Amino acid sequence: MLFMDNMLSPSTAAGAKWLRRRALTLVASVLTLGLLGTNLSIGFLSSVSGIGAAPLSEHVFMLGAGDVSAPSAITSSVFGGRRQRASTVPGQLPNWSPTVGQSGSVQRGGDLAIVDASSVATALDATVYLVNSAALSRDYSNLELPIDVYYSSMNGPASSPASAACPTTTGCDWQRANGAGHAPRALSRVAKLSNSVGSLTLRLPPGAYYEIVVPTGGTYFCVATTESASASLSPSFFVSVQKA
Repeated sequence: MLFMDNMLSPSTAAGAKWLRRRALTLVASVLTLGLLGTNLSIGFLSSVSGIGAAPLSEHVFMLGAGDVSAPSAITSSVFGGRRQRASTVPGQLPNWSPTVGQSGSVQRGGDLAIVDASSVATALDATVYLVNSAALSRDYSNLELPIDVYYSSMNGPASSPASAACPTTTGCDWQRANGAGHAPRALSRVAKLSNSVGSLTLRLPPGAYYEIVVPTGGTYFCVATTESASASLSPSFFVSVQKA
């Protein structure tokens, strides 16, 4: 089930208020792009206060580039591959090549967050925020980033969620959480964040591990390559999890 809410976009006054209430810790990784010599720095925020009810931080693990903490049962991410160190998984950043006056799309998918709903009794609502949508609007006249949800499966597409730890040698069997067969239903189709719709909420059924990703696709039109306090080519993401 999907709930899309542009009232929580950081471009609104309300969004600006909750962003000011607490200093943000930003873990940024840089991708160097070849066409213009620009840097696309995908940001992953570790904390944002004042966004509503207290988030269940123990259930969400922000990913990104390199090894990051993860539930011990999870031995790989969707795009980053299997782990090399205990209780971590490698993440991969999404990637695209913005050029002024041209349209484009996400060329390489990336990992956003793992959500642990394996032992909860009721569903969790995971809200994905595109935190700097106002700044992105200065460099993109249109930006639509695809969002999808995978689950750690028992045995392939439409099978039940995994009930034990993933193998360390092969990693987790990640499949789309689209409600087909025995798969939990988080999304029936790929959703989108944009510079006009800055958040979306995903209802994650209990009894599974999930990963929220940016797959290939979507669309953008680049009008500038400015990087400043008020303009950016590079999205920053945050995922908050609460009881449904």
